[in-house]
Amino acid sequence: MGLTGGTRTITTTSLLTLTVGLLIGTHGMIKGDTPRSLAGVLGVGIALTAITLITIRRWICDTTAQTQELTEARQGYEAELRANLAARASIEAEYARFTRDMAAARAQMAATLEAERQAMQAGVEKERLQLQQSAFLTGVQMERSGALKPGAVPRSNLIKFPKQHQETAPEREASREHGVVGP
Repeated sequence: MGLTGGTRTITTTSLLTLTVGLLIGTHGMIKGDTPRSLAGVLGVGIALTAITLITIRRWICDTTAQTQELTEARQGYEAELRANLAARASIEAEYARFTRDMAAARAQMAATLEAERQAMQAGVEKERLQLQQSAFLTGVQMERSGALKPGAVPRSNLIKFPKQHQETAPEREASREHGVVGP
């Protein structure tokens, strides 16, 4: 950090005082003039004290390194913030694309399901019509053969009902093996 205007003036004055004090003190020692030597030493002391205080103030108040660190940290933070905002925008765009893709896939699946449902319904309707036609033809054939006339005797009986079966079947002989008694 450079010196400010007031600090420069005080430093320049202190250096001038130091130089003058050294000259006066040296001249007083050479001439043997004690008051002049004391005045020179006092001037040197005052100048050194002022320079020391300025140095201490500069050392304490110098925030150049901290300001630089803060600036770098702020720039790093802003760069990270921009990167995060870009990543967030990218994620939002990807989510919007995914949502659009899912909506399109759902619409396509709904259309496919509707087409399959209509095809199945048409197949079921066709099968129903074939069954109706077959049943109608069977009814027509039964009518022509006379099977549906009242009092018509059936030509064959494929299924033997228990009542008919008992009337025609001879009784079985009861088995008496191993002590079993039959009905």
